[in-house]
Amino acid sequence: MPDSSAIIRQLKAADRREVGVYLPYYDEKLRKYLPPSISLYKEKSLEGARKIDGGEDIPFVASWSVSSLPADPTHCRVQFDGNADLSYAVTLPNYEFVRYLIEVLQNFGRNHIIDFSQDFTKNFCILPESGFMSQVLKFEGFNQSQISKGVGRAKNSLRFGCYCR
Repeated sequence: MPDSSAIIRQLKAADRREVGVYLPYYDEKLRKYLPPSISLYKEKSLEGARKIDGGEDIPFVASWSVSSLPADPTHCRVQFDGNADLSYAVTLPNYEFVRYLIEVLQNFGRNHIIDFSQDFTKNFCILPESGFMSQVLKFEGFNQSQISKGVGRAKNSLRFGCYCR
């Protein structure tokens, strides 16, 4: 995968028509970030590191589906530390996901760090109630061994800076 910081530095503004369909979803102060954010969205992936207070940063790779309509769903998967057991997925409307990419670009502009906001990572949390958790994981096609690991993964999700709702 290409170096994400180089990709961000070289982003070209998205086409005016592409940006235009997203304008109603954002207030004036965020609209100026739409052209590069939509270009980043079209890249379909991003490598970065989750900042951990008092600990080492945890690298991640995020990849997502792309669609041209703001209300269409974006399916995003994030894998932390190159570990398949630390993979998370979320589905959001495109306009919401692009807002998180705006935050990534703003953060990169301030700190030269590629990381999603904690608001974004909150989307990964599943309450570690085994009955509910098992049902969710079964629905996703996991076997019993994977379900056991998943429950543990949810309990450990706090170490990645996300807080379950």
